[in-house]
Amino acid sequence: ERTTAGANFRYSPLAWLRVTGQLSYDRSNISNQEFVPKGVPTAPFEEDPTDGSLGLEHDAIDSKNGSLMITGNRMFGRFNPRLTVGGTFESFDRLYFNADVSNFAVKGLRDLDVAIDRDDMDSTVQEEAANGILAHLALDYAGKYIGSFVARRDGSSRYGSANRWHTYYAARVAYRMAEEPWWPLAGVVTEFKPRGAFGTSGGPPEYDQQYET
Repeated sequence: ERTTAGANFRYSPLAWLRVTGQLSYDRSNISNQEFVPKGVPTAPFEEDPTDGSLGLEHDAIDSKNGSLMITGNRMFGRFNPRLTVGGTFESFDRLYFNADVSNFAVKGLRDLDVAIDRDDMDSTVQEEAANGILAHLALDYAGKYIGSFVARRDGSSRYGSANRWHTYYAARVAYRMAEEPWWPLAGVVTEFKPRGAFGTSGGPPEYDQQYET
């Protein structure tokens, strides 16, 4: 069983300003069961009956994510700046249960409590959340001088409370030298763009490694 839903919207209150948003939902439920009643023969023509066994497994996952972005893009002569600010969120919840039992004390019951042997039992409750905010400034002058600057702050429940939020940044610049009137290889090399970039990045640890140092 699975349920998914999603929505997107876009709104432009001004010609140079737009607001966009996205929201997604995904839920799944998976259940498995294997039951062998007590007293059932182990094979055809065999008189040795089974003691009975029951295996149950249930996995329920619920996840949501969304974003909201505001972008302004307006020309000022030959100068074309674009600024985007916004935020994101994610949540993930999982409930898992597994049990394998055998050797039923009585016949005719499909119940974990009447099994004498507990062969395996396992359960997991997993709850995660992540939020982020960002700002991205893109600059372009005359189609030749290009810059991009990003700063974001991300938080994740996989980190301890003292280290839950981290800041990342990046900068990129480029120069379309072939667009200059003095370019000596016009007609031969139509694009020559030296560029450079610098930044930081990171990501949360795996769920079962979140408290390791």
